[in-house]
Amino acid sequence: MINIITSLTQIQLRRPDNSIYSLETGLTKKNLYMWKIVQPHVSAWRLITYKLSNEFDHNIQIQGKTNIFCSSTLQKQMEENTDTSDYTQLTTEPIINSELIILTTCENVNYTSVNIFLIDQSGQIINSYSQTQSDESDTVTKIRVPQQAFRIEAILTLSNGNKIQRMEKHLISPMKYSIELTNQPYTLSIGQTIEMNYTIKSFTTGIVNLRLQIIDTLKLISNDVLEKNLTFFNETFEMTTFTLSKNYRQKIMDDMIIFALSTYNNQTNKYLHENDDTAFAYFELNSTSISKTINYFIHFY
Repeated sequence: MINIITSLTQIQLRRPDNSIYSLETGLTKKNLYMWKIVQPHVSAWRLITYKLSNEFDHNIQIQGKTNIFCSSTLQKQMEENTDTSDYTQLTTEPIINSELIILTTCENVNYTSVNIFLIDQSGQIINSYSQTQSDESDTVTKIRVPQQAFRIEAILTLSNGNKIQRMEKHLISPMKYSIELTNQPYTLSIGQTIEMNYTIKSFTTGIVNLRLQIIDTLKLISNDVLEKNLTFFNETFEMTTFTLSKNYRQKIMDDMIIFALSTYNNQTNKYLHENDDTAFAYFELNSTSISKTINYFIHFY
C-alpha cells in the first residue's frame, strides 16, 4: 500500500450512469489534481482511488460557478421579553439532543420548499427535516442535535420541480457536557466577596467524572488556577466565591474568568477539553481606592 498518488491510473471518476469520465486533461501538480467538468450530469458521481493506504488523508473540493447563493446556519431560540429577533446564530458547538433551528438564506433563486439533512463524515444521512416556516428569502427548520459530528445539507425544490443541493463545509461536533453561569454579570467593589453560581449538565447516560478549572485570565482576583473534580449524574449545581482584595490598586475595571470542563482520556493519559463558559466581572472603583501620583513643579525666580 502507498501513501501518495503517483499516477492518474490510481484515480477513477465515474458519472451517474457508471461510465468513466476521462481525467487525462487537467491541472496536475505535486499532491494536487484539478479538473474542469463542463455541464456535468445531475446526480451522484463517484471518485475511486486504488492501492492507497487507509492512513492516506485526501481532501476533495468541488467548486461550481453560479450566481445562486445559499447558506444554512445553526440558530438558537432567543429568550422571551428581549428586543431582538426570535433567534440568533449559535457561536459555539451545540449540545447533543438539544433543540435548535437551522436558518437557510438564499439569493437569486425562487424555490417552493427546503429539506434539511444532517450528514455524517462518510456522507450518510443521520436525520432529515422539512421546513417549519419560510418567507421571501429565509427558511426556518427545527432540528434535534445528533450525538455525532455532522454537516448541514439543504436541498431546495424549485417551482419547475428541479432540485438544488448545498452542503456546508464546516463539520459540527456536538458537546456532551454544558456549563452555564446563572447570575451574570458580576460587579465587585474593593474588599467585596461575590458568589458565582453555575450549572453543569451531562447529556450522556450514567455517572460522569469531570475536571473543572477556574482561570482568572488577568490574575486580578486570583493568581491560582482553581481546580475541582466533580462526580455527578445528569446535572450538578456549584458555587465559587471570589474576593476583590482591599489592596487592589490597579486601574483595570473589568476581568474575565474562564470555567473550563475536561475529561481524562485513559488511552492518551491526557485531559480532553469538553466545554467552557466565561464570567465577566466589573470593578466599581472609587477615587479613594486608586492610588494617585502627583507631580509638583517648583519654579525659582
